[in-house]
Amino acid sequence: MLFFDPLYLLLVGPALALSIVAQVRVKSTFARFSRTATLRGMSGAEAAQAILQGHGIGHVGVRRASGFLSDHYDP
Repeated sequence: MLFFDPLYLLLVGPALALSIVAQVRVKSTFARFSRTATLRGMSGAEAAQAILQGHGIGHVGVRRASGFLSDHYDP
């Protein structure tokens, strides 16, 4: 027989609420700073290429990934 345990809400509820608050804060901070231009006028891909070249790493490609606040790494 299945039953509902209220202790489950006491344990999972705060964790769920904290994760939702964190997600909202990350998205709002990203939205605020995504309108800010960089000092050097570089895109994220250009900055990644500059870092790779600065460390002598030439065999790694940088490509655009679709999505919002996402990344892609495919070794």
